[in-house]
Amino acid sequence: MALSRVVLSLLKLKVSYSCQLELRKSIPKYFFNNNTRLISTAAIIDKTKKMPFETVEAGTPNGDDFRIYYKNENGPVSPLHDIPLYADPANNVFNMVVEIPRWTNAKMETWENPAHVDSHTNHKGDNDPIDVLEIGHRVAKRGEIIQVKVLGTIALIDEGETDWKIFTIDVNDPQAQQMNDINDVEKFFPGLLKASVEWFKIYKIPDGKPENKFAFNGEAKNSEFALNIVRETHKFWNGLIKKELDGGKLSCSNVSIEGSPFKIGLDEANNILNQAPKPGTAKGIDSIGKIFFNSKLIVGLY
Repeated sequence: MALSRVVLSLLKLKVSYSCQLELRKSIPKYFFNNNTRLISTAAIIDKTKKMPFETVEAGTPNGDDFRIYYKNENGPVSPLHDIPLYADPANNVFNMVVEIPRWTNAKMETWENPAHVDSHTNHKGDNDPIDVLEIGHRVAKRGEIIQVKVLGTIALIDEGETDWKIFTIDVNDPQAQQMNDINDVEKFFPGLLKASVEWFKIYKIPDGKPENKFAFNGEAKNSEFALNIVRETHKFWNGLIKKELDGGKLSCSNVSIEGSPFKIGLDEANNILNQAPKPGTAKGIDSIGKIFFNSKLIVGLY
């Protein structure tokens, strides 16, 4: 992803407070500790060199020019290409970038190979990084990098494309030591898997689109299956960053990957950051237009 769009434009997706209250009534109470949000989604990202990172926000919050940039001690980096995949390879602990904290739905766009037909789903990838759902108790901040372990996965077929959803938990969560596989999700968070599948099935209906489908009839697969999906996707990323695979319009600019034809210098990266939009006052959020009722969840139309 180009460093000028380290995290791409903020899409104008919003949920009114009244809709959030209705959602709260339909979801088990343990989801709402400390004003938590429904699910934290993010992208598992790639590479293998660990460094401290910080974020720089630019543009107007809730506006189309809003950006989040990432820096390490040397300067700007790409969250897709320069942040390590593994935080602890020996224990399969991964770095995860938080894109959408719970109870928010402003989407920060950030690679599942669009040319590869997945043997499990018989569909091609959606040309985005793998989506991750972190289910712990703490609500992480947008742009935060947290360390997670993989519990399992579901395979969403989104408009004919494979869109894996990896279930994880923050390794620092109080229940993390007791959770190691997909069955533990139902044990410690009863109802979450079912609610998640239902949400991903219906969330595009307000846009006039049909229900999404799932591979395996919506059955969640275990941690080893999910780890293999992450490893396979990581291999595709390696081909992408070396220009062995075509990522289409997806930028592969990076500052750390030796041998990558897309590597840029720190001066160029700093220049991109220096040209970022100036910070502005947050824009107001439009009120909801309609509420679509479902037997289990409520979806807003804007």
